[in-house]
Amino acid sequence: MKKNKILFYLSLSLIILLCSVKTSFSISVAVKVESDYKIVLQNFRFISSSIENFANNDQKKKFEDIKTLFTNASAEYYARNYDSSLKKFIKTKEDLTVLLDELALVYLNRSKEILDSTTKAAFEILINYTKQTYKSKSLRKPFDPIENIKTHNEKDYHLFHDRDKIEKYLNIGYEKLGEANLAYKDPDLEYTKSKKNKSRQNIEFLLERYTNIITLCKQAKMYGIEIYKIINADKIGSILVKYKIPGMQIENIYDDRIPDGYKLDAIDNNNIVYAAEKKKIERFQKIK
Repeated sequence: MKKNKILFYLSLSLIILLCSVKTSFSISVAVKVESDYKIVLQNFRFISSSIENFANNDQKKKFEDIKTLFTNASAEYYARNYDSSLKKFIKTKEDLTVLLDELALVYLNRSKEILDSTTKAAFEILINYTKQTYKSKSLRKPFDPIENIKTHNEKDYHLFHDRDKIEKYLNIGYEKLGEANLAYKDPDLEYTKSKKNKSRQNIEFLLERYTNIITLCKQAKMYGIEIYKIINADKIGSILVKYKIPGMQIENIYDDRIPDGYKLDAIDNNNIVYAAEKKKIERFQKIK
């Protein structure tokens, strides 16, 4: 009798232990799935405007396929099919890393293009608009009312004061671009990217690294674009009149201080879709 009681309690303990292990395993998978769900959503929000603004047709197709896979994984997640959901979420994240890699290259190239263009535009300013140049000395000469001779161009006068800011922005812009390039060429990134069987940690490392690179590129482009705004500050009045803008809040799509080819980048920096903003100009032109 005593032996039977011992066997009974041992069996009961074993059953409880097995149930506990199974429950722990289920919770562990559920936690991973919930984490993946949030990570993918976060990345979708981060790159959705980038896809609209810069992706080619092939990349847009990849993004649609990834979203479809995410939808299927989410359905499994809501149905509590955690094992199936987890596999699909891992595949979703891995596919996202490939797309983000391609987007990172687009951002690196555009950042360099904008900063190189800005350098050309700012080069003469950095050289000529200092205290030691003849242009600076001409500012001290009095206006000749008889000959009606102005010793300087009034619209460029602000450049003597803004020169230091332009140089500072140029330095910071290239610094951000340099950080982005180093991050993209990092041996750890190359090694992780080349692995055939990537762990969850590997995939999440890639996602974090690529989003960081794109963020750095956006910052680099922002400084380049701000330099254009400084250089072309004399256009503000004509912009306000041209687009009938009340006050001084000029949206990037209307801001003609920015070269037309880079308005896209200025708008994208605010996570806004360029095509939607462009319709504002089209509507304005029709009304006009």
